[in-house]
Amino acid sequence: SNDGLAWQRPYRGTDMGVWTYADPFAYEGGLGLVAHDERCLTLFPVRRDGFACCTADAQGSFCTRPFIMPPGELLLNADCRQGTVAVELLDENGVGIPGCEADGCRWEAADGCELPLRWRDSATDRFAGQRVRLRFVLERAKVWSVTGTH
Repeated sequence: SNDGLAWQRPYRGTDMGVWTYADPFAYEGGLGLVAHDERCLTLFPVRRDGFACCTADAQGSFCTRPFIMPPGELLLNADCRQGTVAVELLDENGVGIPGCEADGCRWEAADGCELPLRWRDSATDRFAGQRVRLRFVLERAKVWSVTGTH
């Protein structure tokens, strides 16, 4: 609430699979939620940045909005143990950047919160400060987040 009177709860109807009044806490490199389950309290571990993801049970793709490429490395938080995630680097207009095609940055049978995004082992620091987009191509995979290092 900005004024203490009009409360807004935009994610109130989101079903996370658990309901708790307790704050999440750091737990084994991710988050832990304690919630009521049946007749007892249960610990629900959640991967870091793991509250919402984009997923494809078969094949799918999505693009990010334009963003300023950070000076460090980009790290992917994804689970493609049963499939693949490929990432293409695009300019701000959605046009592919030569040398940064999806087949050059591909993860298969992987699961992690810090999978480095590199195109044919080329770091992204040469694009630092430029407005770019990422296009993800998923097959039986989940993508939670992309973070930058400094």
